[in-house]
Amino acid sequence: MIAPAMAPPKPDDATYRELAEAGAVLVRELDGDACGRLAAVGTLLGPISVTLAFQGSGRRPRVDGSATARLRLPCQWCEEHLERTVSTRFLALLACDEAQADDWDKDLPGELEIIVAGTQLDVALLVEDELLLSIPERVCVDDACARRPRASSGDIEVEESGKSPFSGLAELLDSGSRRGRR
Repeated sequence: MIAPAMAPPKPDDATYRELAEAGAVLVRELDGDACGRLAAVGTLLGPISVTLAFQGSGRRPRVDGSATARLRLPCQWCEEHLERTVSTRFLALLACDEAQADDWDKDLPGELEIIVAGTQLDVALLVEDELLLSIPERVCVDDACARRPRASSGDIEVEESGKSPFSGLAELLDSGSRRGRR
């Protein structure tokens, strides 16, 4: 009796080391459900497009990744929701645990970002933080937006007499210093 052929492993079952040694390139579209923290910041308007190119051999797998998501994000001024495309590109070493990341950081200080990613492929883990960090601080870029709060110049109004509004404070401080001299 001949056993059925073994199915090749699915990319999701592969380890980062196996992917790096094979020079694998993965192109995926993730559901918003896969990136819950990103979905909590804004409404995802479709799948997240991801490309991950794995490199390296031996003990230090690397990934050259990119991801793009279309989000509806709240305006920083009026809370109206605006559509924005958020993209990121990153190059990182993939450590199994914190101890390994610490060792690599001692060997290669500041050369590459190190992501503690475990051993099994988790696409959402690799891209979610990078996308969150790429969300623009200022969602509304329309400086003429009617809902934008008006800026105050901060100028102090001077009374008609030309007397400073702080002259009373100076008088108070002066009278207090006289009292202390008795």
